[in-house]
Amino acid sequence: MKHIFLFAVAIVMAQTSLANVNNVQIDNPADWKLSIELIEERDEMPEIFSPEAYMNRDACANREVDAGLDINALVTLGEKLWQIVKDGAPVLEYNTHSVSAIPNGAVCPFNMAGWSVPQSKTFQLTYTNLWGMDVIGFKYKVIYSYGGSYLGTGAYLTNVSVHPADIHVSWGQSFNASVNVANTLNVGTAENPVAGMQVVLEWNVSNPLNKFKSQRVYFVEGRGSITEL
Repeated sequence: MKHIFLFAVAIVMAQTSLANVNNVQIDNPADWKLSIELIEERDEMPEIFSPEAYMNRDACANREVDAGLDINALVTLGEKLWQIVKDGAPVLEYNTHSVSAIPNGAVCPFNMAGWSVPQSKTFQLTYTNLWGMDVIGFKYKVIYSYGGSYLGTGAYLTNVSVHPADIHVSWGQSFNASVNVANTLNVGTAENPVAGMQVVLEWNVSNPLNKFKSQRVYFVEGRGSITEL
């Protein structure tokens, strides 16, 4: 009788353990609590930030002025979409991507003057599940230089990028993130242009049975401000 009782207890414990495992597997990221906060603002240190790592000087210098555009027309240089996190780890080439918004006639940001020291805004993204556990932690930096002028006028943007700074992903979860420059426009006047750039951080969280996508949109402008839309 004692052996039968112990055997029954073992079965109940095994079923409970299996139920707990299943609960972890079917935990839906869409039900998690998301928080994103700005945790640091600073000038990016020169040893961390290297303009040469963001833009090929030769390719930039060889760019031709678009004859179909006015010299003050805003042009966008650089790839507009790139991945920064894959399967919970930073992509190795994340720091080789950036975007600039400059006047057509300048050809290249290196031909302009008045650029600010690179600015860095660090944000902390955290997902907390229904049991109060932080299952995803992602710290990222929005980096940019602003205020560059061409022939003494305008305020433009260069080396706009998003960098992963730190990431923690709980077992059984997957996290991927990418950057998309959705739009650039002139938020100033025709005589004194001010570049504006809409930068979208997109990410997805998934486990074996569920997948969830989300994004944050930031608007950076040539006078230095950054706004979450």
